Amino acid sequence: MHYLAKKITLFYIKKGKIEEDDREVYEYSFEMLISTIINFLIMIVGALITKRYWETALFTFSFLLFRKFFGGYHAKTHIGCISILVIMYLTMIFMIRLDARLLSIIAMIICSLSIIPVLLLSPVSHPNNPIDKNRIKMYNIVSIVIVLWVVILSYLNYNKYSNICYSIVFSIPLLFSIVAMIIGYVLYVKNDEGDLID
Repeated sequence: MHYLAKKITLFYIKKGKIEEDDREVYEYSFEMLISTIINFLIMIVGALITKRYWETALFTFSFLLFRKFFGGYHAKTHIGCISILVIMYLTMIFMIRLDARLLSIIAMIICSLSIIPVLLLSPVSHPNNPIDKNRIKMYNIVSIVIVLWVVILSYLNYNKYSNICYSIVFSIPLLFSIVAMIIGYVLYVKNDEGDLID
């Protein structure tokens, strides 16, 4: 992806659309764009293979929402990022196919317990994707509202069981996002405070 981003940037530099001084910014931007397109293509292919279109759309939307407002750890490589996304998606698909009420209860517990780390830690700023200090409080409030909404939706879904198990669809990306937030907090925030020793 980095190679392709460099080629695209070079093409636009030669065309006079990008200044040479801005090369690094555009290379990074194109790399992120390519990575995002690949992730969306993977989700589209996943939806076509599994025929779980609505679940895939909700999964993708919720994961993007959680990650934006929770912050936290990001994989160091695009392959790592894509692999985590695929593992999450396959976990969600596997659990949906089990279609068990017990899994809904587990999902509700995950969603309910998520309130605590979100309340205490969110958002966690990443060195490559810092959160503006003026937005931290707002992100924290939005994060809490999102988790409360997911908890309520999970409880409603359990009581009025439908073809789409919302509690599973939302709890898998929520769990991974919470773990990423906690890891990010340990790696970036506590390290900055000097609480951890290298």
